[in-house]
Amino acid sequence: IIIEGEAMASNLTTENAGIALNLKSDGFSWKELQPALQFFGTPETPLKSVDVNQLLLKTELPLNSLSNIETLKQQITGRLEIKTQNIV
Repeated sequence: IIIEGEAMASNLTTENAGIALNLKSDGFSWKELQPALQFFGTPETPLKSVDVNQLLLKTELPLNSLSNIETLKQQITGRLEIKTQNIV
């Protein structure tokens, strides 16, 4: 999966430093998306296959959460939009 976009860091010298991401991708298969869904603890879905035309991700996270994956999962906020077709 190839993702491109922009990122912005804020308050880098303070304790509440943060990162904001605005990312998008071209198309990919449902199978290719599974590792990312598992990382975020997304529940299993009954889908067998789907063609993803575009994935849009807008998120914010505290910079200090990057040192611990469990903290990152708890503190990341954002919006995920998936444009699909051929859902089975």
